[in-house]
Amino acid sequence: MKTLSALALVALLAGCHFDKLFSAGERPVSHGTPVGLTFYTTLGTARAGQRITPPVQVGIVDSVGNPIAGVDSLVAITLGDNPGGARLSGTDTVAAVNGMATFADLHIDKPASGYTLTATGAGLPAITSAEFAVDPGPPDTLRFTTQPGGAMADSAIKPPVQVAALPSESNAATRTGGLIALSAIAPPGCVVKRSVSGGPGSTLNVPLVISGRPAPEAVSV
Repeated sequence: MKTLSALALVALLAGCHFDKLFSAGERPVSHGTPVGLTFYTTLGTARAGQRITPPVQVGIVDSVGNPIAGVDSLVAITLGDNPGGARLSGTDTVAAVNGMATFADLHIDKPASGYTLTATGAGLPAITSAEFAVDPGPPDTLRFTTQPGGAMADSAIKPPVQVAALPSESNAATRTGGLIALSAIAPPGCVVKRSVSGGPGSTLNVPLVISGRPAPEAVSV
């Protein structure tokens, strides 16, 4: 009896095209009829200007949500809700492989919360992803947010000089965890001193006092 059961199992596996049971990243595939699209990627938080990781994946699926073997239809991605007025860049139309379309290089250029993606393709109804956020990218620009004004000798420049570390796609200051160095060129016989106000943050806030030779200054942000 056990021998007959084992032979029956071998015959079943041989008749099911075992080499095609798993594909598309080891997700089980179907030989059924496509009935819809589904997002396989859970979109949490992305960074502005950087690739969305893990890559966005959209399946052309059967009635139980499995991708369809052999389906190579084109699938397109667009921005749905766009609270930041952003632009979606990268390859936004790809051919599915065994019912799975992978978008490997998508990125969004502006930070905001509440973005969604919309997928269309294979003649099936469009779908919309869950909402996700895009955080500011890493800072790559320094900007004077308060320019130095006039001051009396041996007195702090008021209001304090402020320098912000900004990502190129945003006007929002970003915590850098590093240093911002501020140098001042003083006239002969003068020195630049500084006192620091405020705690750790993204903005350098330095009242400068001129009374001697030039000297660069740096504070932690």
